[in-house]
Amino acid sequence: MNDNLHKLLILLGATVLGVTAPGCDLDNKDIGESGETDTTGDGDGDGDTTGDGDGDGDGDGDGDVACAPPDDVIEFRYEPFDFGLLEPFDTEIDWTCTVASVDSLNGLALELECPETENLVPIDITANPVFSLPLAVNDSVRVRYVNHTPFWTNTYLRLDLVGYGHLLTLVDSSSLTPPDGPFDYPFGVTAASAQCGAIDTECGIIDRLALTFDVEGEPTQIVRDGDYGSINGDPGANVWVEGAQALEQHPNMICTDTPASWYRMLIVDAG
Repeated sequence: MNDNLHKLLILLGATVLGVTAPGCDLDNKDIGESGETDTTGDGDGDGDTTGDGDGDGDGDGDGDVACAPPDDVIEFRYEPFDFGLLEPFDTEIDWTCTVASVDSLNGLALELECPETENLVPIDITANPVFSLPLAVNDSVRVRYVNHTPFWTNTYLRLDLVGYGHLLTLVDSSSLTPPDGPFDYPFGVTAASAQCGAIDTECGIIDRLALTFDVEGEPTQIVRDGDYGSINGDPGANVWVEGAQALEQHPNMICTDTPASWYRMLIVDAG
């Protein structure tokens, strides 16, 4: 299922540009009010070439506007996390581990020694734009990890440097939080439509989403699906939103093993 979702992220750019995505591949569709919109507009094919692209040709902006496709340069990659568990699926851990080796100048290549497992725990994450983290051998790192597998794999990871605070949060999941409880983000995170216009596919209607990040209860940054941004604060963070989309299936179409939404996001401390 994850392969299909990753393929969706590739197909999305083509879909937004007018190429129909095949089958039931999810494209991006938005469902909220907090996304940035293209105030210049380029028309929607109904003669409104200078207005807001609302579909009625009068330029009054009473509908969704066209958005640029996701930036395919914005991405992150990670190796599947192996914590040496007998049951690696549908699990939740909260461990304090020691850094055994680390290369964190261009992403994160980390090995952790954790009392709960005999083997070293590798964590490998790269991103574009690149990032670095203030980690050294013998540092203590708190690791929070949730793995949930309905018909696909939902992954949540947070790393904190003991005595410092948040380093990195990674989410690759059909929901912003696990079904059995909350997941601690360094900031408040909410999702809403990016107001880019619905995309009709064989499975249903797709929306690209925009994520709003709150610091101390105040919205500080909106990052749209397929974009990169910085969150103000002390110390603040950088955010990769490689994917954020929602699907409303057609009532006469059943697309099995297809989540109603998907979020693929990386948050890295900017201190």
